[in-house]
Amino acid sequence: VSVLLLARAVERCPYNLPAWQFLFKASTASTSQLLRARVEAAEAAAKSGPWKHGRNLSFHRPTIASVDVDRACNVVDGTDSEWFPADATSPQWLEIDLQKACRVQAVRVKWWGDYGSRNSLQVLSSAATADRSQGFCKRGERTSNAEFNGWTEISGWQDPTRIVRLEVGNPCPDCFSLGKRYGIRRVEVLGSHVIASQQEETETTSALLARWAEAAFPAIDELADQQGLRFVLSRIAECAVPS
Repeated sequence: VSVLLLARAVERCPYNLPAWQFLFKASTASTSQLLRARVEAAEAAAKSGPWKHGRNLSFHRPTIASVDVDRACNVVDGTDSEWFPADATSPQWLEIDLQKACRVQAVRVKWWGDYGSRNSLQVLSSAATADRSQGFCKRGERTSNAEFNGWTEISGWQDPTRIVRLEVGNPCPDCFSLGKRYGIRRVEVLGSHVIASQQEETETTSALLARWAEAAFPAIDELADQQGLRFVLSRIAECAVPS
């Protein structure tokens, strides 16, 4: 089956997951131009729809944390699973690697229980790559109480950003008597990628397919798009699409 036919199948129905699977295997460096046109069309459509107020840049991105390390990834998986350290040391921190330079429009934090009115929160950012060599700049903090299991939103900034860091303080017992001292359910970093023309020209086939998948499943608050995107990104990693 040709790459063109597979690309058309994905275009017509992004939920045709077997078509994606065959597309990964059939794509080569020589098909990049064909893929790029479809990536750009899908991104344009997403920007006039679910991405109108910014895309979720943090969905399934790498995370690290000072404590409760194994659960840190829960805040970016879209499921409201908790990162809730029991360590009473203050502050604790969690970092999200957006994996490329981004323009951040807002950072949204969904709290566990009543921690949105008890834990302090600061949001910092760095333009550095994964080595964190450039340090962090403070971007905002929680200044008002959130509702129970509610959200705090910090306004964005203009500087290109690679790493977003949350620092939480004022540890206190949780309202469910589970022995926790902090609690965050979800983090959403909303914005757009900063892509220079020279970066576009050197993008690998895998990178193009990942961009297409993110635009093809833009409504990641909806289970169908969330699961579709998770499936496609995992298959791209497994197939190791040629550059």
